[in-house]
Amino acid sequence: MIRIFNLIFLLFFFTAPSYAQSPSSEKGLRVLGQGTASTVTIDGRDVIVYTPPSPKPIGARPLLVVLHGGFGDAAQIRSYIGLEPYADQAGFLIVYPNGSKVARFLSDKRKGWNGGECCGLPSISNVDDVEFITHTVDKIVADYGVDRAHVYGTGHSNGAIMTYRLMCETNLYRAAVPYSGTLSLDVETCPAARGKRILGLHGQNDLNVPFEGGHTVKGINKRTDYRSQHYTRDVFVRSGAQFQALVLPGAEHKPETLNAALLATENVTLPQKIVSFLGLLAK
Repeated sequence: MIRIFNLIFLLFFFTAPSYAQSPSSEKGLRVLGQGTASTVTIDGRDVIVYTPPSPKPIGARPLLVVLHGGFGDAAQIRSYIGLEPYADQAGFLIVYPNGSKVARFLSDKRKGWNGGECCGLPSISNVDDVEFITHTVDKIVADYGVDRAHVYGTGHSNGAIMTYRLMCETNLYRAAVPYSGTLSLDVETCPAARGKRILGLHGQNDLNVPFEGGHTVKGINKRTDYRSQHYTRDVFVRSGAQFQALVLPGAEHKPETLNAALLATENVTLPQKIVSFLGLLAK
């Protein structure tokens, strides 16, 4: 019964984003690049690899791993996140992996990640997404001439939760920008994060993953408490990571609201903030 409640709850908690918002919130989003997007199969899952028109030399190519939110997929996050023009500019590659089916009674197109305590069928079934994403990066490094020392991560919602887990448990990423998510592991420290850089972006008015933690306001299952951004920050700081939490006034859970808040407060877009923090535009 608890599992059924959790799956129903996820329908309200991690609904795939829609983007019929104000023009200012759209700036920088929903823009694809001029390079080549190829679909490869890794461990039975489709993975989209984006190669810019003029990538950096083989062996020196940075890689950005982009994780979709719950009930989304790789094609969906690629269509709106707007990172590819920056890849075209700086010569880095982007990989958009697919999670696995998020609920038994939904289409296979509705996917999610096992971020630890969250979310849905991947968590209940203990899908090893840490291993899958690690293997995906290994494959892209070998086949596309990526510099393993320059692999970075970002993700939205359930994808942010998974990004935090990867930063906690692996040395996969040099730095990461999770947004609208939180660490979903019961841990004191994350030794693998020592010396790594993390920017946690969060909307002040996020009702899906509240900044202060606790249950979701929009969901049905009021029994589940989610860990706060304070908890997330404290674990990573205690672990020796350089953790920066950026709370965006007026922003909610969806990426376009974060985008609009960044435009209002810093005159930068969400994709611009991500690549800037990660240092991917540095010459």
